[in-house]
Amino acid sequence: MGRRVAQAHEDGATVAPRAAASDASVGSVTSVRLSIGSYNVHRCVGADRRCSPERVARVVAELGVDVLALQEVDCGYHVAGADQIAELAAASGMHAVTGPTMRGAGGTYGNALLSRWPIHAARHLDLSVRRKEPRGAIDAELELSGRSVRIVVTHLGLRRFERALQVEQIVRALDGADARQITVVAGDLNEWRPNDQSLQALHVRFGRSRERTFPARRPLFAFDRILVSPRSALLSFVVHDSALARVASDHLPVKAVIEV
Repeated sequence: MGRRVAQAHEDGATVAPRAAASDASVGSVTSVRLSIGSYNVHRCVGADRRCSPERVARVVAELGVDVLALQEVDCGYHVAGADQIAELAAASGMHAVTGPTMRGAGGTYGNALLSRWPIHAARHLDLSVRRKEPRGAIDAELELSGRSVRIVVTHLGLRRFERALQVEQIVRALDGADARQITVVAGDLNEWRPNDQSLQALHVRFGRSRERTFPARRPLFAFDRILVSPRSALLSFVVHDSALARVASDHLPVKAVIEV
């Protein structure tokens, strides 16, 4: 399928042109199952220290999701001339929304969202904490089967106090949302403690999803999460643990299925 590269969006995120909905939204269908993934691609640098967007794209194909939250995507910030979002979007045939957290002369680095469904709107949330690595989130709305699904894609900070502040900002951004709207928070939440202390404000609203994803070759920590509200919409949550995924990045991807 041809390349679908996002165009500039006035609020700092970028959003791809809207596309026609798939056949699942046509007619009198009352519910749709939507598969969502989250993957920290580590600049597409694998366990062998080789940078290979093509290899990461094959893991994405293995996942086979409708919507994919990405973290640590390099678009020329670390490697001049690289545009990993464009490469992954072209390989998957999905639309791309970018959410850079770092910008340099060569390009950007940060979060991204790939989607097979029309993207109604997207904005960027600045979650940066002073003197720490810049962080952010993509806050996007998708349209499918006549309903709106809100997806927040993020990569939280390394320190507990950072994560607590960033979670508060995300929760505030979601306050006042339509109670009938399905909301998803997906990403590398960087919380390794068993009690998930820094994520409590999210868990009150979304519940928990805990499966070990890092390091990819021998997972010990449940960094990568997909949280869904209302909780009844979440049908399944699993880690994608394939031979290729164990080499392509330092994180394993996760996958959830929700009912819309």
